[in-house]
Amino acid sequence: QWWKLASKNRNVLAFGVKGDGVTDDTAAFQALVSEGGLIVIPDNVTIRLTATIFVYQPVAIIGAGCVLHKALEESSRNVRGPGSWFFLDHLGVGFNFVGISAPNQTSGIAVQRMTGCGTYRNQPIPSGSTFTPLNASWDIQVTDLELQLEDFVFLNPTRALAAELGRGGRLRLNAVRGQPLTTGISIDKCYDVCHLDVHFWPYWSLHPSVHAHTYANLQALVTGRVDGLLLQRFFCIYANIAWVVRDNGSGSLNRAHADWAYLDNVVKGIVIDSNVNGASIHCNA
Repeated sequence: QWWKLASKNRNVLAFGVKGDGVTDDTAAFQALVSEGGLIVIPDNVTIRLTATIFVYQPVAIIGAGCVLHKALEESSRNVRGPGSWFFLDHLGVGFNFVGISAPNQTSGIAVQRMTGCGTYRNQPIPSGSTFTPLNASWDIQVTDLELQLEDFVFLNPTRALAAELGRGGRLRLNAVRGQPLTTGISIDKCYDVCHLDVHFWPYWSLHPSVHAHTYANLQALVTGRVDGLLLQRFFCIYANIAWVVRDNGSGSLNRAHADWAYLDNVVKGIVIDSNVNGASIHCNA
């Protein structure tokens, strides 16, 4: 499939995207995505989006990587470094990946890929003793397809990624990093193996008010029905709950395996809801 995508190799700057972080690039970028294919984002490009990007066709969005911060300061929020960034300048879903039920996608499982990119929101500047993030939706939402995120940054999402894969699909998150503020990753109705290599760390802000908020609110990983979950490496810090296990009506975890789950300085490590029955989790000692 990827050799077909390579035949549509397009640099965003040659197709109407300004990439200066100020110009509204929503229409130009949506047009590129709607055609599918391979989309290339150079270094030092920030694509400002003021509405949800809908992804229906197979696409590979390839960036140059992201530097998460220039200076790590406890007194304020970190300053974002160079890279291939998406500025989600609105409160809705950032990227909505829709598979089998999407227009013109009536059969088969579409495979989508994002590599070497990052998202960020215009969160309030932390100050004082209380921090309240934007009431923003998911940076990425996934329905019924296969999504691969590699070398990807969720810099400061209120909610990072949600996936429901009831009609087919799976996730592969490799070298994903960021600082979610309310919810990190939520997966449900997934009947195939999901692979997670995720590192949640205070990349955006070390301010005490942000710590207080995440201690009280952050659920770093939330799983409903997931068959064959593989936590190759999962790290989170300053969370209220590192991993919540639920049954939302479709069942719960089935043969989950954790190679390395490092739940550091959290209020609660793993919480299994009272309605869960028969979840199976194997953790390496």
